[in-house]
Amino acid sequence: MVPLDYDDGGPGLAFFTLSDGGRVRYEIIGSGVPIVVTPGGTAGLDELWPMAHELSRHYQVLLWDRRNTGRSDICFDGPSEGQMWRQDLAELVQGLGLGPLHVLGGSGGSRMSLFFAIGHPELVRKLVVWNAVGGWFAGAILAGGRYTPMIRAAWIGGMEAVAEVPQMAELIADNPRNRELLLAWDPMDFIARMKEWARFYLPEGDKILTGGMTEEQLSGLPMKTLIFQGGDDSHPPELSEEYHRLIPDSRLIAPARWDSHDWWSLWTKNEHFAVWRELVPEIVEFLQED
Repeated sequence: MVPLDYDDGGPGLAFFTLSDGGRVRYEIIGSGVPIVVTPGGTAGLDELWPMAHELSRHYQVLLWDRRNTGRSDICFDGPSEGQMWRQDLAELVQGLGLGPLHVLGGSGGSRMSLFFAIGHPELVRKLVVWNAVGGWFAGAILAGGRYTPMIRAAWIGGMEAVAEVPQMAELIADNPRNRELLLAWDPMDFIARMKEWARFYLPEGDKILTGGMTEEQLSGLPMKTLIFQGGDDSHPPELSEEYHRLIPDSRLIAPARWDSHDWWSLWTKNEHFAVWRELVPEIVEFLQED
């Protein structure tokens, strides 16, 4: 990737400086009513360009690299990554003067979008989520795959070893400033924080909700919500159904143009984010309703 060289703030592709000094990379395309779209996993905003360009025919689209993804700065402060992302997005939306706006998210981005709506309902017009991720199986994959390699590296070789873990090495290559931010951590403090953050992905007992969300919080969401039905082990249909049951003004529909059962096949071919643009007609129809 070509290194970015943009001033903080302003329209287009840029960095936004948060109140704690961290930087979040973002892009704005299109015009009209603002919306924000958040990807899942550790994907950066680049993965959403196919979907975003379709949406930009109708809306002003905000894309962003969550911290610890894409070219944004890394940061390990706070009790969970989700709480950090929620606060970061609130600062970004308010700093750019875009709220209230429609909030959209897929896979891990659906959980983040719901978590954001719970914490900042005043910034949300309508909410759209798809490929909702949760349950013990997805939680085990996410907690283990995301944090275990870094914990192991920190135990064995300290923060220099963490910098060589592939997911961290990529973040440093895309944003060299991240190496300095990473090496400032004490290995034992870092290990403790990663263990704490791993709990964010794990449900309690036999429940399916993850990410620090509760039934009471979801039941209190006031905005109209569109939920696309999930259909595989990582995006279980029962989680979509639980969201629909709990969120008062919600609608649950099946994806009309692709089958969630094909997720692993799409992921293997690296098409799992590009195919999301096929949801745009249903999303636009929902957002344009009164």
